[in-house]
Amino acid sequence: MEYRDDKDRKYYSSDLSKWIDKNCTHEMTSINLDILQYKRSCGRFRFIEYKHSNEGMKTGQAEVLSKISRWNIPELEVYIIYGDYPFDDVKIKRVKDNKVISVNNEQLIKFLNFEIVDLE
Repeated sequence: MEYRDDKDRKYYSSDLSKWIDKNCTHEMTSINLDILQYKRSCGRFRFIEYKHSNEGMKTGQAEVLSKISRWNIPELEVYIIYGDYPFDDVKIKRVKDNKVISVNNEQLIKFLNFEIVDLE
């Protein structure tokens, strides 16, 4: 028998995530960030959390992302990307100030390639 059934696979990102939830304190938040990007040529980092356009953000996850966005590391930004495949209409939210921009597929590619470095 598998450790995670179909319902668990939709809720837990991994076997370890389920195990932590079942066995460790709930005074902490464990989140599975979707993407950590690093662009060598400009020395910048991005944490990116992806959500479907109609998907909500859990309170603990929002709190952790907000705290990370306030780390005093100039080369680090935290973003949430809301959209659905094929990503023709996407919203990118910068967590530190809640600034949101709407982008199309081509602009999303430029953002993820660091050709758009920041939300202006």
